[in-house]
Formats: sequence, structure tokens, C-alpha cells
Amino acid sequence: MRWAKSYSIIDHQILHGGYLHRLSHEAMILYLFLVVVADRQGRSFYSDVSIMGILRLDDRQIDNAREQLIREGLIDYRRPYWHVKNLKGGKGLARRHEAEDTVSSGRDETELSSDTRYDRDFAKACLKDISRMLSGR
Repeated sequence: MRWAKSYSIIDHQILHGGYLHRLSHEAMILYLFLVVVADRQGRSFYSDVSIMGILRLDDRQIDNAREQLIREGLIDYRRPYWHVKNLKGGKGLARRHEAEDTVSSGRDETELSSDTRYDRDFAKACLKDISRMLSGR
């Protein structure tokens, strides 16, 4: 089994908040891509051309997807910076790390704990349990 060196979290609020029911397929794959490639602060620096090549989207599709994600409050964008935002109103957050230098639309960011030791220890314990179950021990 290959262990990931890093991981991202997509909050269940993306489903329970009705986002998946409102987003186009292009917006969903763009959001997933941005969550996967974002740094600890939710930022990504991928160019439109790179994203279009990876996701197989054309100019119109990426523009529409970006506008939809901005309208839903899921991302901010100021060329060339993408920023995955924290989801509001859920039990958890899409990003677990505090955004120190965010690209924002002027709205307040949700306060997050800067101590990631608990998250890391919890993730390690979960992975250890899953590994044990898969190996039949």
C-alpha cells in the first residue's frame, strides 16, 4: 500500500449544504482539483492553461466553472491566485488550516486553530486502524 505524503479534506458540507446539487460537472471537478492542489492556506497558483489541460476543459467551461464557484462562495480568484475558502454553516471546514495571507473578497474568514498536531495524530491513528483491518489483523 502506498501512503500519501499529504492529503486534503473535502467537508461533508459540500454535499449537505446542497452545493453538489447546484454545481455543474465542470465546477465540481474544478473544485476537487483546487482542493487537491491547494497549499495549507487553500491557495493554488495553477494557470488556466494548465488546469484546462489537466481537466480537459475549454476557455468557456473554466470561466463558467470559476464564476459558479465564486458565486457559491467556495473560492476566491485574483489571477493568478486561486483560494479555496472555508465552508460556512457546517459542522466542519473544507480547509483545516488558518489562512494567513488570503486572497479574499472582503468577507471575514472563519477562525481556525493553528495547531495541526491533533489532526495529524488523529489521521495517523485512523490510517493505522484501516491498515490493520485490511491486513486482517
